[in-house]
Amino acid sequence: MHGSKKPLSKWLLAIWWLCANETDTSAKNLQRLLKISSYQTAWTWLQKLRMAMGTADNTACHGLVELGCAPVLPAWEKPNQALVVAAAETILPAGITGRIRMATIERLEPSAINAFLRTAVSSGSSIFAPGLPAYRTIDQEGYLYVVDSPTHNPHRAEQLIKGFEIWLNKVHRGGVALKHLQLYLNEFCFRNNSGMLPNLEAIFNLLLEGVLANKPKPYRELVSTQIIARRT
Repeated sequence: MHGSKKPLSKWLLAIWWLCANETDTSAKNLQRLLKISSYQTAWTWLQKLRMAMGTADNTACHGLVELGCAPVLPAWEKPNQALVVAAAETILPAGITGRIRMATIERLEPSAINAFLRTAVSSGSSIFAPGLPAYRTIDQEGYLYVVDSPTHNPHRAEQLIKGFEIWLNKVHRGGVALKHLQLYLNEFCFRNNSGMLPNLEAIFNLLLEGVLANKPKPYRELVSTQIIARRT
C-alpha cells in the first residue's frame, strides 16, 4: 500500500473481493469494482496481493506428502512452458488432499527438489515420489523417501499440476507471462489451503497479515520480476 494515492478503504475492498472470489479475479474486473481509470494500477494491486498470498500461506506440508513435477503451459496457444514442482499432503485415514505447495524450477534435478522441500515440506515427513534420479537424495535431507513408479508422478501431484494449468487458462485466459507464474501459483495454493479456515473473515485476516508483512514493491519491479522457466 506504500506510496499509493488511493484510499485505504479501496485496498481493503480489493483484499476482501480477492478472498471472496475464486473466478473472474482479473485486473479488468478489479478496475471496474474500484472505479479506477488505470488498468496498470489494478494489475499492480493484484500482483502485490498475490505476493502477499505467498507470504501469508507459509505453513509447510507435513506427514505423508506426494511430490511430483511436470511442465505447465500458461497459455495453451503458445509454445512456452514452465516446470512446476508440487507437494500435496495426504490426510489419513480419509485419504483426502490437505495443504499444498507449488513452485517453478529451472530443471528437474536434486538441488532444485531439495531446495523446494526445505521451504515446502516439514523435515521428518514421508515423501511419496517417482523413482527418478532427481528424487534419490531426498532421504539425505531429513525425509523418509517412499518410491513410487519409475517414470510417472503420483496421482495427487499430477492432478494438482494439471488442475493449476486448467485454472490458469480458464480464469486468466492465457494472459499470464512466464516470469509472473509464481505469483499465480501463490494464489492457487492460497485458495486451496485457506479452504481449511473456518470462514471468509479468517481468510481475509490471513491475507491482510501477508499484506502487512510484505515490503513495498513498485510497478517497475513487478514487471521485471524474473521467474525461473524454460522454453520448449
